Amino acid sequence: MTQKEKVIQIAQNEIGYQEESDGLSKYGQWYEDHIAKVAGFARADWCNMFLTWVFYQAGAMDGSVYPNTSPQGSACPYCLDWFEKKGCRTDADDMPQPGDIVFYRWNANTSYIDHVGLVEKVKGSSADNAEMTVIEGNKNHSVSRRVIAYRAAEVIASVRPPYKSQDIVDNPSGADPVSAPFELSQGAEGAEVKILQMGLVLHGYSVGSDGMDGRLGSATTKAIRTFQSDHGLTEDGIVGTQTWRALFGV
Repeated sequence: MTQKEKVIQIAQNEIGYQEESDGLSKYGQWYEDHIAKVAGFARADWCNMFLTWVFYQAGAMDGSVYPNTSPQGSACPYCLDWFEKKGCRTDADDMPQPGDIVFYRWNANTSYIDHVGLVEKVKGSSADNAEMTVIEGNKNHSVSRRVIAYRAAEVIASVRPPYKSQDIVDNPSGADPVSAPFELSQGAEGAEVKILQMGLVLHGYSVGSDGMDGRLGSATTKAIRTFQSDHGLTEDGIVGTQTWRALFGV
């Protein structure tokens, strides 16, 4: 499975999620706690925070595939600008593809961008007659699908993220959280430990007061052991292939 396929799969699995009655979403809460690290995001509009969460789950941890700048990274215009600077904006006559990101305006009579979604599938033979099925966060206060023409007035821009093309299971030395990295144990440090810690946090396990600091200390080891015990794995505090796959669904 490629990184792009994983992104689409993760987004599909979230379809039907509904925000709380007070506007709280798990994606906004996650963004507030782990990306922005300032109050005010948990109940904010969360279409782009949903996509950030999806891309983080799929392994875009280093900001090379999807922007993770905090806090402005949650804003749709900033996100589009980031992709444009990387040369990822597609030409108006390019046929859209699954995995593309579409930037919208809610009202076709306005000019500003205030919504974003992930293309799941495309029908048609050209940009002129293309019809996209798009997965969107915060559409009707939920994660939902929308079917829309590529030429619809609401569509302002489309970008094609620079997905990693390798199979994410067969790339163990990469930085993807869904890859099987080298074995990790207490005392390890670095980007893969941060990915591990994020996986634990997303599953609801605390990694200690220092958060995702990239150091596999006693608190993270305790979280690993608890996760392993809860998921029927050998409770040794060592993250090998089986624990990694249980964390990230591969």
